[in-house]
Amino acid sequence: MTTTIRKDYHSLGSSVKLQSDLSASAIKKKATRGLALWACLRSINQPGGDGILPLQVAIERLVLDFNFPRSTVYSQLLHAEGKFLSLVPSKRGTTIKIWGLSQLLQWFSIASLTSRHWRTVRVEDFDGYAKRTAQLYASILPPVGIKGTPLSRATITSLTGLHKVQQRRYEVLAGVRRTPNFAMARVEGPLGKTGYIPMKQEIFTRTGGLRDVNKRLGNSYHTRQQPGNKGMLTKVGVRNKPLVPQEAHHLVRSYFLTFRKLIKAITRRTSLDKAGFYLINSRKRIIKGRQEWCCVSS
Repeated sequence: MTTTIRKDYHSLGSSVKLQSDLSASAIKKKATRGLALWACLRSINQPGGDGILPLQVAIERLVLDFNFPRSTVYSQLLHAEGKFLSLVPSKRGTTIKIWGLSQLLQWFSIASLTSRHWRTVRVEDFDGYAKRTAQLYASILPPVGIKGTPLSRATITSLTGLHKVQQRRYEVLAGVRRTPNFAMARVEGPLGKTGYIPMKQEIFTRTGGLRDVNKRLGNSYHTRQQPGNKGMLTKVGVRNKPLVPQEAHHLVRSYFLTFRKLIKAITRRTSLDKAGFYLINSRKRIIKGRQEWCCVSS
């Protein structure tokens, strides 16, 4: 029985697809086990894509490919029933009906998607409970191939409910790369040339008293995950808006990649502080490889 299943479903466990809004909601609602199980079942069901799996096939693939404990895999499926999947009994045996993306968004009360990309993770990085939880956390952060605005620790805490110590633990386990960001000020040269100088921030130390240091902004975090295709995310997000009450997103710090996006944010949001940063061109940065942001105020 096991040999036949491995032969028929050998190519199913190639990658796992995650979505940042679902991951953030699952971590905040403490439903990471269910969402990780849902992602694994979708990975097993990739070639067919009909969302239906035989129960015994799903159990064998979860144990062999994703290292689920055989003693608890059935109880985890029962616990996820009605939230992430449905168990349908029949004469030929029980089958699993995997919930669709629209059902999952309604269950998490997500009205709009902030990210239009999936995150692709290898099965080797998703074959343990600690790894699965860390990869769910890492999917909130942008992959290496996508530009990402920096998120402060307080912002990540508001999205996930995780303390900064636990955030660092997940980042180490998932291989998250951190890039420091510094605030810069734009100055006009005597010949009309534009230059940038580091912005200073006054701090107090016990040994040296008042000191001026370069102003640090929130770090940018990028994961090893690959940016996947958009799929039906845009259509499902638009279709799901009338069904779920809209909730306002409150970010602790806001950064803007371009000056045009800053102007749009200032004109559209009345509660936004009328100041922001835009990313300096890589050719004009003082230190190459470091993300430097120029301050713009109205």
